[in-house]
Amino acid sequence: MTAPGGSSPLLRGRATGRAPVGPVLTAPWVAVEWAGPLFRPALGAGGDIAGFVGAAVRGPVGRPQRLAAAAEFDALFGPPPPGGRLTHAVHGFFGNGGRTCWVVRTARDSRSATATTTDGPRIRFTARSPGRWADGLTVTLRPTGGPRFTLSLAAADGRTEVWRDQTVGTLPERFGAEASSAVTVSALVSAEVLEGADRPPVAFRVTLGGGDDGTVTTAGLVAGAGLFDDIEEIGLVALPDLVDPDPDAVADAQAALTAACEARGDRIALLHHPDPDADVDAVTAWRDRFHSPFAALHWPWLRIPDPARSGEVIAVPPCGHVAGVIARCDLAVGPWKPPANEIVAGVVGLTVPVDDDRHGRVNAASVNAIRAMPGRGIRVMGDRTTSREARWRYLHARRLVSAVERALAAEAAWLVFEPDAEALRTDLDRLIRQYLDDLWRAGGLAGATAAEAYEVTIDPAGADEGRLVATIGLRPPAPAEFVVIRIDLAGADTRTGGDGGDRGRDR
Repeated sequence: MTAPGGSSPLLRGRATGRAPVGPVLTAPWVAVEWAGPLFRPALGAGGDIAGFVGAAVRGPVGRPQRLAAAAEFDALFGPPPPGGRLTHAVHGFFGNGGRTCWVVRTARDSRSATATTTDGPRIRFTARSPGRWADGLTVTLRPTGGPRFTLSLAAADGRTEVWRDQTVGTLPERFGAEASSAVTVSALVSAEVLEGADRPPVAFRVTLGGGDDGTVTTAGLVAGAGLFDDIEEIGLVALPDLVDPDPDAVADAQAALTAACEARGDRIALLHHPDPDADVDAVTAWRDRFHSPFAALHWPWLRIPDPARSGEVIAVPPCGHVAGVIARCDLAVGPWKPPANEIVAGVVGLTVPVDDDRHGRVNAASVNAIRAMPGRGIRVMGDRTTSREARWRYLHARRLVSAVERALAAEAAWLVFEPDAEALRTDLDRLIRQYLDDLWRAGGLAGATAAEAYEVTIDPAGADEGRLVATIGLRPPAPAEFVVIRIDLAGADTRTGGDGGDRGRDR
């Protein structure tokens, strides 16, 4: 009974109040199957969807790509480049329960490898994406009779393609535009016929070269995050490769990311300290640079197995794994579930050990600690934003309100341009109350009664200006951050009465 990804002991049936549903039985026994969440956000709420920007060895530059699995990322962007952290963040996201993310590759001054034929039709082949990954890629043409030929491609990373029964006229179709549902095109190269399209094909073999990976800059990472502005479904944003030798440049970039999330009002920036070995004093000082309910700082960095070297470990920022934990909680329970006291999958250690004293100090500074809990694995043990306001102290409260805003905006979209009459106000009131009542009954709002959990007021004062205003009050559930269990062990001299009073006496 785990959340998506199989790494979190979330009891979904218990959390949602849904009655267990049993499968069809073939033998006498009792079977229990945990059902999905009772409360399902409106379509398009999307708070569990993350956006990542960083370095990759290949793949489109500056164009957001929607992915539904780590394997899709690997197929498109390849293995991690030396020192790159984007791959590990995306794998950490999916490994911890995330289902969908957007990725932008950034690479300033990058260049695609090319090669041009000299015999027969003059054709220029260009790697599908910039980088040195295509240096050494070979294109071989073998005539098969008349104008037809077979084109074979072999990349240095082991990928190959064979295109049979081609002509010069089919090259624009198979080696031109990006792949679509109607036409399958080469994933390795594009081809442009420069001259001699009427010439018969001549056998040749050319090797691509001149590719350049470019550089990842702090400004480029921030600009890459800006490409998410038109993608409404993203609720979390992280820049795992934001590690600059100049800490002030990193702070400025994180401040810009946080400001962009706050301007939208529906995204959380997942921040990290740029130094993997930052101690308590350093991370609390770093936290003081940011004051927003739309950002959360997690610490310390994580140690994960190095996919390139068996038996070795590497340090990565926690943002990708934390984004997966948040998504897991959203999908298993809802946005009101604090993404804390949650196990972090795929992690073998931390760069800085966290004990009770360090945990207490960073928690008081609204830094979310990740620590190894004896017998319970490595867990996220914080649920705070970087806000100074008490009402926005908790991350789950901010995300719950954002989810409500998204859902109600989607649910009420049909009301625009409807006649502003009493019936319209009644419809809007009923729509909002129904949504909030479902949310409250699922445990997303605190209060013994609906009246304690939420309130809705429809203000018709702006009717003359074409404005219909609904004022909503919510009571998000508060987390039990500090749980104290007092145990009093009574001594033998305090026992009185009956057999219990005689136990322990000499006989």
